[in-house]
Formats: sequence, C-alpha cells, structure tokens
Amino acid sequence: MKKKMAFIDLSNFHDWPMGGMLEYELAILEGLVKRFEIDIWGVSVDGIKPAPIKINGKEYNVNVFANVKTKNKIIPNYLRGMFIYGQKKIMKGHYDYYYAHTASCLVGIGFFEKNAKLIYHQHGLNYLQDHSLMQSIQRPFYTKAQKDADLVFVVSDTKSVKKYESMMKHKHHISAKYVSVRSPIRINNFDALRVQKRIDSSKNVDLKNFIYTGRLSKFKNAKLLVEVFKEYVKDINPKAKLTIVGSGEEAEDIEQKINNYDLKGKVKMLGAVKHDKIYDLLMTSDAFLTASGGEGVSVSVAEAYAAGLPVVCFNVPGLSGQVVDGVTGKIAFSQTEAGFFDAMKYVNDNHTELALNCMEAAKKYDSEKISNLITEKILSL
Repeated sequence: MKKKMAFIDLSNFHDWPMGGMLEYELAILEGLVKRFEIDIWGVSVDGIKPAPIKINGKEYNVNVFANVKTKNKIIPNYLRGMFIYGQKKIMKGHYDYYYAHTASCLVGIGFFEKNAKLIYHQHGLNYLQDHSLMQSIQRPFYTKAQKDADLVFVVSDTKSVKKYESMMKHKHHISAKYVSVRSPIRINNFDALRVQKRIDSSKNVDLKNFIYTGRLSKFKNAKLLVEVFKEYVKDINPKAKLTIVGSGEEAEDIEQKINNYDLKGKVKMLGAVKHDKIYDLLMTSDAFLTASGGEGVSVSVAEAYAAGLPVVCFNVPGLSGQVVDGVTGKIAFSQTEAGFFDAMKYVNDNHTELALNCMEAAKKYDSEKISNLITEKILSL
C-alpha cells in the first residue's frame, strides 16, 4: 500500500507564481505520484480556485488552504503559507509525509503535526547573498522550517550544501538530514535532432539570437545584459537579437534602457509567458545570458543546456558550480560589463563545441532521475 503524502506549496500549480520553482514541482510530481498516495495543497489567486492539474494522465485536485492576492496586500503573500495551520483538523494524523516547498507552509504544519515525517525543500541558497526586504522577511522561516524538518532538500551543488549544512547545524542546532539535489527538466520536450541541426547551421558565423529567462529583479541584474548586448551589436554582430522573458520590479528600468540605446527592434521584452512558449524560444536561440547574483541549481540553465545553448554568467554561487567554464559556457570572473562582454565573445568564437557539451550535460538534469532520488531519500526516513 502506498504511503500518504501532502505535497504543499504557496502556489496554484498552474501559473502562480510563474518561474522555475513551479516547473520544478510539476516535474518531480510525475515520479512521486508513482510511489505515494498524494494530496496536493495549494492556494487560490485573487479568489479564483485552481482547476485540477494533470499528472501522468490523471487529474489531481488542488486543495486550497489560503488565498493570495496580486495587489492590495495587507499581509504579504509569503506569510499566507502559515494559513495551512487552519487545516489542522483535516490534516493532523492523516499523512505519513508532509513535503513543503515554501518554508512558511512547513512552519505552519510544524505547529500541529508531530508524528509524521516533515520534509522541506529549500530552493537554492540565494538568500544568503540577497538582502532585499522580502528575503529579510523570509529568512527566519527558512531557519524554522529546517529546525522542524526531518529531511531538507537543497537545490545547490554538493559542496555548497555540505558547507551550508555544517553552518546551520552549528549555528541553529538543526538535526535534519540535508540532501543536495539538481533542478529537474523534461528532456523529452527538447527535439535533439532539431537542436543538432541548428548547431550545425551556426558553424563559423557570429551568434545572432540571445535569450534570458527569469525574474526581472535587482538581484538578477538583467539591466546589465542590455548594456553588454549594446556592445555586442556594435562590435560583433549588428543583426543580433536579445529576448528577455520574465517580469518583475526592474521591467520599466530595462525598457527605458532599451529606448535610451535605440535597441527597440533588437531587444524584445516578452514579460511572463507560459512554459511551453519558453521551450520554443530556447529552441530558436543560440546562447543563454544571465547576470544573476546567484542561483540554486538553475532550471533556466539546465533547460538552456537541453536546447544546446552555452551559458554566459558571472562567477557567483550556484552558477559557478553549474556552468563549467570553457565547457558548457563561459564564466566572467571579472564581475564587470567588460568581463561579461569578453565571456560573450568567447562563446561566440567557440560556440559549436560548447553547444554539443551542453546537450550532454543536460542529461544529468533528467526529471525522472531526480524524482527517483527524492523519492528514495524520503522513503529512507
């Protein structure tokens, strides 16, 4: 008989919030439902209850424990994860495992559930470098969730996770077991033959199509991409294009920079788009750019690999372990616009070899392998 699991996140599991974390969860659920009897717990958005989600051909209802708002918020959405406590009468004693992907959700469960196993999934270690107001609000919940948990998955490389585990256990006396995991991608969604054909056709020509996908926040630093791309157009390929996919507080500033540099026809901002569209955009690009201040194990980078796109990035936590310098992309060790531009030139000059290496590297992120790892670690508790 399958053991029962409550799979919980501050999400409607459809389109809120947009981004890699949602894709991560949907990918691993395909494996988890094979081994556990799962109830999915999520939220409504602006009062709209989510429709069921389809996993491996079967529909699963999203049990709503809270409502999040896209505007006029008095209580920050992140804190609404605590509202899971309101389901105490229904949930307590009903599940063998609680698997939460938002720390505030696990904290709420920890107040009433003492017998089941609690699992927390920490999506990266960015918060250690990101000192924005939102991260300051969330930081105490990260710590409390790990104190309550029996098992903590951390989306980062093994070396970083071991260092993080040592720090958390020493500083906060945490007893949970820590496990490093990669970000899963659905490799079958990428047509390898089509990718190979595009790589072959771009031999000995300057790269034309660049892409960034992710949040448009100060920490992600997408404004710098426009600065550097301006130089690439001027010095290397005047026909080059840059596509920026995502939304966030920096969107207007980026749009202004595009206008100031007269790049309106060369830099396209698409806002938040559905993930199926992102697959199409990656398949028609040549290289992936990110000036982020740090990542966990980036879904965007892993999907870029599957599409045969070398990655240009800075030498920052997460990315420095995921991007192999001179193999799957180029790391700008000088964290300047000039350093990033030099890295773009390297990728332009060595594109074919890098692109083929990326396709091979993508196999490590196969969602089935990662879901199996997560399942085995949970069952071993």
